[in-house]
Amino acid sequence: MVTAAAALNDTMNGSLVLAHSISSRVELDYARGTAHKTYAPPAWVRVLYAAAFQARFPYEQNPDALEAARLRRQIAGILTEYWFGWNVVAPVLDVTNEPDGRIGFVTQLVHGAAPTDRRNARRFLGEVTARFLEAGLPTWQVTPHNPRAVGNLIDEGDGRYRIIDLESNLVAPLMPVSSVVGSIRQGTFPNFDDIDVAKLNTYVARHASAIAERLGSDKVDELRQSAAQYEAAAGRWYSSERRWLSKAARLAFKLVDVPTWIRALKRMTADSGAVADRFVERGVTAWEAEGYIDGERATELKAASKEPEVASALTHLGAHMAMTVPLRFPFGSIARAGWTLVMRAKAEWNALVRRKPVGSTRQEHTLLVAGASLVPTLGAAAYMLSKPLRSNRALAVITLDQMMRKTPLRLYERLHLAPLMVFQAQLDRSEDASQRVSARSLGPAMKERLATLQPAFPMIAAVLAANGAIIALGAALYFGQDTRVVFDEKGLMNTSDALQLVAAGAAGIASYALFWKIRAPHASLSETAGIFFWGISGAGLVALAADDYFGLHERVGDWMAAHSYLMPMGTHSVDDAITIGVGITGLSVLYLFRHELVAPRASSTLLLLAVPSAMLMVAADAYGVGVLRGLEFPGQVAAVGFLFLAHVTRLREVTATAREPRRRQAQRPRVAQSCREGELVAA
Repeated sequence: MVTAAAALNDTMNGSLVLAHSISSRVELDYARGTAHKTYAPPAWVRVLYAAAFQARFPYEQNPDALEAARLRRQIAGILTEYWFGWNVVAPVLDVTNEPDGRIGFVTQLVHGAAPTDRRNARRFLGEVTARFLEAGLPTWQVTPHNPRAVGNLIDEGDGRYRIIDLESNLVAPLMPVSSVVGSIRQGTFPNFDDIDVAKLNTYVARHASAIAERLGSDKVDELRQSAAQYEAAAGRWYSSERRWLSKAARLAFKLVDVPTWIRALKRMTADSGAVADRFVERGVTAWEAEGYIDGERATELKAASKEPEVASALTHLGAHMAMTVPLRFPFGSIARAGWTLVMRAKAEWNALVRRKPVGSTRQEHTLLVAGASLVPTLGAAAYMLSKPLRSNRALAVITLDQMMRKTPLRLYERLHLAPLMVFQAQLDRSEDASQRVSARSLGPAMKERLATLQPAFPMIAAVLAANGAIIALGAALYFGQDTRVVFDEKGLMNTSDALQLVAAGAAGIASYALFWKIRAPHASLSETAGIFFWGISGAGLVALAADDYFGLHERVGDWMAAHSYLMPMGTHSVDDAITIGVGITGLSVLYLFRHELVAPRASSTLLLLAVPSAMLMVAADAYGVGVLRGLEFPGQVAAVGFLFLAHVTRLREVTATAREPRRRQAQRPRVAQSCREGELVAA
């Protein structure tokens, strides 16, 4: 910092006076009325700054730091004029590039002398500090606790003090407790001449009318503009430095800054009811325009969305969607689950203490909804699982459909998601008997289903025989020579299973891709929605093949066992939890597309045979003991064989359409036509 005494004691050369501070050299040009400052800090100042921010001292050659300093003086000048009636801060006149590569900082030369009444000067600095704190300005250069702060003042002789230096040499060793939180939150802790921009903007907004009345509306506009320009310049300055300590402190604070979480969630979800209403309104209108529903059904859906329980569930669905956009995983998942749990806890508290009825609230904010909301991205639709929206499935699906239409890269259109959404929405009415999964649909009809396999009997027999031979060979070697070579990792059975799974996965993905080129124009809505299962399961089977062949889940399980005390109840090892998770995921997908199990096709019959085999394999692997443990390999071989046959058969069914006579193709109902004729309306 440059003191008035230093200026008077240095050597005068004509109209120039050379002054020095800890880190700078200043030319006081009395003829031009300027103070020209350049920075050349000593080694220990550089070390302190580098330790705090892992960067070079900023006022030497960082133009953004000096631009921020210029704007800081401009902001402080306007505010002090508002507070005291005159601009207390010497303004910046220019920022120049010096021949030696440094940057010059040219300010107005203030005429006067060093304060003689130091007590009065410190009192004035105390008042300035209090004002700066209120407005979010940095205080180290003006606080009376700084032993050199009085040296930053010039007494102009008329009772007025002027601040000639607002730029620090050192990282602030002290800062008010009230400023710490804001500094950490905006990533400027430790503090070095940093404005709390959020606090400044709040102050300006609160006092705008008073500032305009005293200084004019132009000063308010200038103050707001300077604050915005300062924030941009400071942002560029900070981004040019590593600032590891600042970033670590900010991240740590975010994890415990619960009040900010709550305020942010309130802001994001303040309009959640309107968001949900807009989604429903746009969705119903779009489906009506596209012919999926008629005007009467559209009116019914809009009326249903206004029912209290449904409207409440849609509001919370809108809240989840609103917080999903800005919050990325895992923060979005945590926020959604926390929202649901807090709502449930609030309802239970009202029931316990205030004796309020909470029946509908318990059906809305369920643990199932809270758990589903943890799923990345898709958790935004978790409230579709609440009873009010399950009972009005079409509304929930229409809302989800509107979300999916906003996916990037036109994925909604490229993946042909509209038929899937329409089919899922129609299930809120009475399902067609041919699409309902029940013991009646799976049991007595099995004879007819097995008859559909007759054309594929040779392929089925060959696959099952080959897999059976592997099991028989493995059993013979195991009991005869006490070796598991056939069953070992990357052995004969492991290799055969992996190849079949990869082939099945490729067939499933090919079925999905070819369906839209060959069969989609002539398929029913049920079949069009069902093809998504084969595409999803195809991708899943390829991943499962890689996991099984390379033992990925075993490696993850070993790592978890070595680094945690997790042991799923009743299982043999930690990796069994992953196996169970894969099984649950598969069953969940199968449940979503359960109508495929009862479809009158050979591929669906084979899929139906694969399900119990896969369940037997997972159960024997995770929970089997003794003889039951030995059922794992037969169950695995059977499941893999039937999955392979099901997916290959589905591919043959899809491609068979291309060989059918055009007359027969023309007789098949089109998806769009069947929708327009009332599949959704009359289902």
